[in-house]
Amino acid sequence: MDAAIRLLDMTPAPLAWSGRATSVAGIEETLARIWSAAPAVAVGADGERHVVARTSVLNLVAVAASPEVATRVLAAVVSLTGRHPSRTIVVEPRDVDGPRRIDAEVTASCILPRDAGAAVCTEAIRLVAGGDAGRHLASIIPPLLIHDLPVAIWWPGDVPFDRPDFVALMAAAVQTDRLLVDGSGWRDDGLGGIRGLARAQAASRIAISDFALMRQSRWRDAIASAFDGPDVGQFLRSIRRVVVEYAASPADPARANVVRPLYHAAWIGSRLGWSAEAPLTLTADGRRETVLRRPRGHVELVLVPVASDLPSGSTTRLVIVAERRRSRLEVDVTARAEAVIVRARRDGGELFERVHHAARRTDTDLLAEAIESGGRSPLAAAAILLAGEIAGGVDQPRRP
Repeated sequence: MDAAIRLLDMTPAPLAWSGRATSVAGIEETLARIWSAAPAVAVGADGERHVVARTSVLNLVAVAASPEVATRVLAAVVSLTGRHPSRTIVVEPRDVDGPRRIDAEVTASCILPRDAGAAVCTEAIRLVAGGDAGRHLASIIPPLLIHDLPVAIWWPGDVPFDRPDFVALMAAAVQTDRLLVDGSGWRDDGLGGIRGLARAQAASRIAISDFALMRQSRWRDAIASAFDGPDVGQFLRSIRRVVVEYAASPADPARANVVRPLYHAAWIGSRLGWSAEAPLTLTADGRRETVLRRPRGHVELVLVPVASDLPSGSTTRLVIVAERRRSRLEVDVTARAEAVIVRARRDGGELFERVHHAARRTDTDLLAEAIESGGRSPLAAAAILLAGEIAGGVDQPRRP
């Protein structure tokens, strides 16, 4: 039986209520009781009166592999409450071979603004689904969605792209508008996940946001600016080699996740009309190599593991080599916590060194951008598809 609703002491939200439920129907009943018990008007610390009302603009569904992941997801969502009030549903599938059970904690909270505006109120459902409830998420999630609002599915860990429950969850019954993933956290080299993500992108018009790709925006801005001037821009169509170094354990470099270094090459190639001649191959020293086709030539791609204090799979350096009319250009890009450094040399002589100040971004930053970006991004879609092609999973139409 559902527990009684209780008022929470929650900061920064001065108004918050919570209850428990053991069924999908019970969750909706608990939410209804919460809002019927909530005051129509609340008085802030400054004496201002604020209307209290449900204000969700989005359904955000997250599938968490562990309680720790669920807690991290909810922390990121709470920090966005004032900008993107949502109904957040965090599902933790557990003991999927055991008996069916649903155990949900339902919370509603409101933030009172400093001015005389209405309170910003959101709802969060943290749901543990056991047995067949955990195997058939598409049967328990749709009834909990607010109709006529966009649906974003956030899958923080490894995504089971080919599993029936994932396919069903992404089907029309849920009407998913956006899929949020983080390829940098996928197990082993991450290439299997890239192939699955590219297939999902190729098969639908869904908007996909991969945090691993989004984190590289500061790298992309720095690289693009390096080719702005005429002395360097003329080499864009003559790139011959791209080398991406990334952090890996010297003891077992083949197990390092290569999603981020792969995305660097896929972004550059997708902008310049490249395609893969063959999938990446693993060399004896742990490198991954392939040849990409570009208009009027080929590009050698090499992903190189290096010892580093950074987390495994983090890009440490990117080198672009181009040759045009017997002239050779090298663009060398590295990054620090708060900046990206670009150096360019032509025929052995230094052209410039530039520092682009941009900090690494948090999950909260990326979640906000993914929600705010609206529809499908042509840039992201093209990069994901080419990454899948390089990983050996998706064939793109060959360009003349």
